[in-house]
Amino acid sequence: MMDPWTSLSRSAALVRYHRPSQFAWRLYRTVQRRLQRWLPERFVFTAGQQSAAWKPGAREAAGQIAAHRLGLWKERSRNATEMAEGRFRFLQQTIDLAQTGPDATRVIDWNPDAPRLWRFQLQCHESLLEIADQCGADAAYQLVDSWLDQPRHRFPTRDPDAWHPFCISRRLPVWLSLASQFDPPERLRRRFWGSIADQAAWLRAHCEWDLGGNHLLENLTSLYLSDAFLTFDQGREKPLQSELRVQWDEKQLGLQLDLQLLASGEHVERTPTYHALMMVCLRQCVHAAAFCQSPAEKWLSE
Repeated sequence: MMDPWTSLSRSAALVRYHRPSQFAWRLYRTVQRRLQRWLPERFVFTAGQQSAAWKPGAREAAGQIAAHRLGLWKERSRNATEMAEGRFRFLQQTIDLAQTGPDATRVIDWNPDAPRLWRFQLQCHESLLEIADQCGADAAYQLVDSWLDQPRHRFPTRDPDAWHPFCISRRLPVWLSLASQFDPPERLRRRFWGSIADQAAWLRAHCEWDLGGNHLLENLTSLYLSDAFLTFDQGREKPLQSELRVQWDEKQLGLQLDLQLLASGEHVERTPTYHALMMVCLRQCVHAAAFCQSPAEKWLSE
């Protein structure tokens, strides 16, 4: 149980570093989560009704992001083979999650008994490109297939880790990068693109306005890449709808950069790792803006 002084200290820090709007958003999110757990699923979210597809020329543009991401984290390449076999190492802890499915195929236990931060790392799928590069695209897509087959991953409220906005934000750019390099196998193509559409829709409705900072910038980056590169509703989406979403993403990115960049050029949270990760986000956004031929490319680059 938290002692009174620690509780008071945390409360003081919250008041000092959070804006009133963030407290309002936190209250809204708390009520929203409780309602979503109580309401029938059909009233919470319509899953499986949409799909996504590349816009003309978008696959090549996303491929530039994939090429950049692949060379960023050398340590992931060292563990790629183990991950392809179901042994995952995060936060200095290795857990073997491989299981044998009913048809003798390897499946992954996506809900292990592990700290939540470890499970978040698992759900972000950050190493899929390295796995595809070292072990082949089939190995990477086997992990995606296992994830899509997990019943808890088929609806947002069934797995709060897999569908957490932060995990979606880190996972979607990786999935898009993988698909830009290697077509999804026929057996999971429909489910793959349908899940991307569902994840993007859920993320848009659950951006982390209450937390702000690096989490919100990750949210907006993922939405921007999805809206820039993809068309939704099985290609029946009107161009104006897509354009308006892209413009909204760019506006919110601009507002957040004004808040999150110090005059010295540092990220406001003053943590080197977060600063580096936010640089990765912005580089991805620059590629998306260039593909859209948007004026945002200039100020994002700057």
